[in-house]
Amino acid sequence: MFPMNINLIAIQPVNGLTAAQFAAEPLDTLHYVTSVRALAEGRVRVTKINTEGSVNHLRIQNLSDQFAFFLDGDILVGAKQNRVLNTSLFLAPHTVTFVPVSCIEQGRWRFSQAHFESAPCAAPPSLRALKSQDLGARARASLNDHWANQGKVWHYVAHLAQMHDVQSPTGNLTDVFAAKQATMDRALAALRHAPGANGLALWAGDRLISVDIFNRADALGDYLPRLVRGALLDFVHQVTPPPPPSRAAATDRLATVICEALAHATPPRPSVGVGSERRFETADTLGLALDYQDQLVHLGLTARAI
Repeated sequence: MFPMNINLIAIQPVNGLTAAQFAAEPLDTLHYVTSVRALAEGRVRVTKINTEGSVNHLRIQNLSDQFAFFLDGDILVGAKQNRVLNTSLFLAPHTVTFVPVSCIEQGRWRFSQAHFESAPCAAPPSLRALKSQDLGARARASLNDHWANQGKVWHYVAHLAQMHDVQSPTGNLTDVFAAKQATMDRALAALRHAPGANGLALWAGDRLISVDIFNRADALGDYLPRLVRGALLDFVHQVTPPPPPSRAAATDRLATVICEALAHATPPRPSVGVGSERRFETADTLGLALDYQDQLVHLGLTARAI
């Protein structure tokens, strides 16, 4: 049911980080459209839940005949405040779902536009880890919700802006990305999706900082630049890291970390859309596994401390 065998396809340096793309089963067993394509093509519509709106909920309407996948860490810009998804979602065709989010723009509560669009970056691994810690604790307490501590998220955004010396009038995480966009675009200029790869592991030297495995290889292609941009925000000021692990060491480490994480997973519980999810927490990692009809949709893992 869950991937254990890792076939490393490509390893590439990206501005001090190392991006390792790999193949893992199950691969291409589900049919769906990613949030990246669905939003760009108008197949889904993301809005506030009502006239007044809610900081920690959004409304996603899947207008298409396909399932739609949204990534934990997807950043959505628009409406009265920019938000980040608290968990990965698998949404059935022609459904309306109210989804849990965190605000990443503390100082704005006015419309920029009525609907939300996809940002060209995902949340940094450190922010995903911060949210995962809260969601994992709630899952272990058998609380059937997906809330992250909003105050901690706002504090994190302010810290990141200060770290990068970015002034944001509304305390907006996407302002930090915008200030670093030119540097990131240069860093990603040579990065390409490796054909057949459905998994991405990001390393800082010999330290594994995040792993994302998708059911579909084309889903990795959609999210690859966004995930790397997010990680670069955590490490743009790093000193020269030690060399990355060898291919053999990287493969062994990935398999070990994934197996250990899933061995510590909570029992399956209903996900926000369709399917079920497990939350896991080890001494070194945090994350989730989302599956539908006994098929893995997404496994997302971050280092506990970035």
